[in-house]
Amino acid sequence: MKFGVISTVTIGTNVVVPAIREAGHEVSALASRDASRAASVADWLEVPRAYGTYDELLGDDEIEAVYNPLGHDVLSKSAMAWTFAPSKPVFSFRCVTPKTFDSIQTSLAEV
Repeated sequence: MKFGVISTVTIGTNVVVPAIREAGHEVSALASRDASRAASVADWLEVPRAYGTYDELLGDDEIEAVYNPLGHDVLSKSAMAWTFAPSKPVFSFRCVTPKTFDSIQTSLAEV
């Protein structure tokens, strides 16, 4: 399976990327809100593609699954939409952290 990783946070680069590879999958792309940071980290981890926006990664037709480590401190309506987007499975390391902020959002989310 070809994974994309949203964000260049330490848990993603030091734990999740190696775990994805050890499980026999490929990390095909990384995304950051900073294109130069994405390129630098992708180069360091030998990931073939880097994107300066999360939307670019999610628009990559070769990506089959997405790892989303974003926590509540940076979650936005867009990030929530990505997590619940039906077009790609999105795996979240923070599965114990709700991806909605209140009961209304939870009732509207289709998971």
